[in-house]
Amino acid sequence: MSKTEYIYVLHGRDGKPFYCGHTVNPERRLKQHVDEALSGGTSFKCGHICWLISQGDEVGIKIVDQCPADELADLEAWWIDQLGYEYFLYNGNGGKRRANGWTDTEVKNAIQDAKWERKHGKPGPRPDPTESLKVDARARAVMKLMEADRFVGKITRYEFNQYLKRAESLGMC
Repeated sequence: MSKTEYIYVLHGRDGKPFYCGHTVNPERRLKQHVDEALSGGTSFKCGHICWLISQGDEVGIKIVDQCPADELADLEAWWIDQLGYEYFLYNGNGGKRRANGWTDTEVKNAIQDAKWERKHGKPGPRPDPTESLKVDARARAVMKLMEADRFVGKITRYEFNQYLKRAESLGMC
């Protein structure tokens, strides 16, 4: 049985995500990000963390999903893609896929395939290349409701679906 992996976002006091990643231990991972930034990390993510801290802000972590480790690549890429429509993320890659040596085109195609499968519930033909330019209104509506509720902590798929039903009933998507 594979370990449970958590998909998380890092955010400031305003709750707006600036980085999406995965871990088995969210608290330890947050500490690692802050320690890396304060010890001279040179990534844009590290720079943003240092800037937040210098402004008297806090860096928080919010769990947005979880899955078995063998499903991680698709789910992490999907979250990076969806959050990237609404927020500027300092993810310099496509998540775990890029770390495994995938090219930009392979990452984009895999994200499109994962989006298609999540939307239609089955594998299918690759969607139109312009599909990735369209905003997924459902994901955006859920994120807006989560922000309005100041949601902090893990969000399960059940909670995500509840937010989605609420967004649909309010005519947000």
